[in-house]
Formats: sequence, C-alpha cells, structure tokens
Amino acid sequence: MTNRSTSYKLVLLGESAVGKSSIALRFVKSQFQEFQEATIGAAYLTQSIVVGDPQVTVKFEIWDTAGQERYHSLAPMYYRGAHAAIVVYDITNRQTFDRATKWVDELREKAPGVKVIALAGNKSDRQTECAVPEHASHQLLINCILNILFLVIGLQSLELLSWISCMCAGGTETTVQDAEKYAQENGLLFKQTSAKLATNVIELFKMIAENMPLNEPPQPSGGTRLGNTPDQMGGSGHKCCT
Repeated sequence: MTNRSTSYKLVLLGESAVGKSSIALRFVKSQFQEFQEATIGAAYLTQSIVVGDPQVTVKFEIWDTAGQERYHSLAPMYYRGAHAAIVVYDITNRQTFDRATKWVDELREKAPGVKVIALAGNKSDRQTECAVPEHASHQLLINCILNILFLVIGLQSLELLSWISCMCAGGTETTVQDAEKYAQENGLLFKQTSAKLATNVIELFKMIAENMPLNEPPQPSGGTRLGNTPDQMGGSGHKCCT
C-alpha cells in the first residue's frame, strides 16, 4: 500500500550565526560546512520524512530566513502562511535565547496558522563554553576574587573553588533548564541540537512532523514567494533575494 503523503511549509527563525542554515543543510543533505555563508533574504529547501503508523510521508518546504536585523522586515513574507516554525538560538549566547522568545511572540501574534513551534538550542557540541559570553567581564572579576581568596584564605580544594565559580557565574546547564521551562510554559517543542555533530537534527524535524495534524489536510501555505514558485526553482535548495 502506498504511504499517504502531505506537505507543510516550515520556517526557520533566529538571530544571525545561531546555525539555522546549518540545521537545514544537515537535515536536507546530511552535510555541515564549518564556515557557512550568512543567508541573504531567505533560502528554500525541501526534504521528506516518514512518520506515524500507518506511515505518512511528510514533505517539509523549508524557508531558512536571514538572521541579520536589516532583514527582519522581510521575515513576515516567509512565516506568513507557514504551518510550522523552528526558532533557533545558540546555547553559548544567552542574548540569542532572549531574542528567540521575541520571535515566538511575533509568530503567535502575526502567524496564527503556525500549528507547531519548536525551540532549538543549537551548538550542543560547545556545551562546555560559557552560556552567557556577554558577561565575560563579570566572570573575569569573579575569577580574580576567587584567586585572591585562594591566596589569602588558603582554600585548598580546587573542586570547591570550581563549585563556587560555577554557582556565581552560571552555565550552559542553567540555560538549557530555562529553555525547557520556557518551552513547557509556552506550548513549544524543544530539542538541543548540534548541526555539526548531527545531534538531534533529524529527531527535531521528526518531532515536528509527529505533532502536525496529519489527519487534517494542510491549508494553502500562502505567503510571498518573491519570484519563482518552489516547483520552478529546481533542486532541493535555492536562495532568494540575493
């Protein structure tokens, strides 16, 4: 018996350099580029995944949007009419997580047709790095104070010193917990991913597909295509607004 098939428009949103294009490239072509060029306007890709029992082939029409602020005004043309969205942040940069919450708010306000929103904490391969790099000066001050305590008071336990530093500065784990809590409170799906190591990327899209209303026919995606339709673009990837 032939599997039933359906298609959904999915948009990737998030700040520049969080790894949106890398996630899309990993899912569509199983590739990773260490130095990924910044997306200009948006890129279009397609990929299918089989889920469910009975099995359903879900084709994602993926719009990978630019993260630079100067392209923000173009975003509505791509998320308008979308059925699903992935909002990506960089786990080593707290500011990108804060911005991700703004994207979620914008989707809820301006894209009511989006049935599933997934929050993706990307770059899990860099977990050991500080999750709040913009506070690096605070961390330096904390380290200086701890070094003084070590010399003056004579703290002998390096493990205790590390524990105090961790408690003062925070880290990636706290950010992940915050993201999970935020996702639960706002009805979002959540995955921590690494496009570089291919960690949870396929699982992310599979999770979205499984949470789509597969028994309901998708509504027309609509939105602005800016030129050729996807069928006319050819191949599995295309960039517009270049």
